[in-house]
Amino acid sequence: MNIEENEIIKNAEFLASKSKDLLQEQLKSYENANTKAGVLISISTLLIPIAITFISSLEVIDWIKYLTVIPTALILLLVRTKLTETYESIYK
Repeated sequence: MNIEENEIIKNAEFLASKSKDLLQEQLKSYENANTKAGVLISISTLLIPIAITFISSLEVIDWIKYLTVIPTALILLLVRTKLTETYESIYK
């Protein structure tokens, strides 16, 4: 083997090593984003039905009903944002 072939092999090994490291970082990022989205979805599936039941209750004062809508809408918006981030991180 001459010097050029050795350099090509070294470059290929370096490229393979860096590609492996980058792929591992991307997988960790994907798993992290997926975990966050899963937690938010779990919380929202617990809280949103409770909030809707509370809003539809007849005994509750009207202004409290309207205040309950705000956090419910924020949870839905947060879940949508996290799912969008997860989708974008996968398909970029």
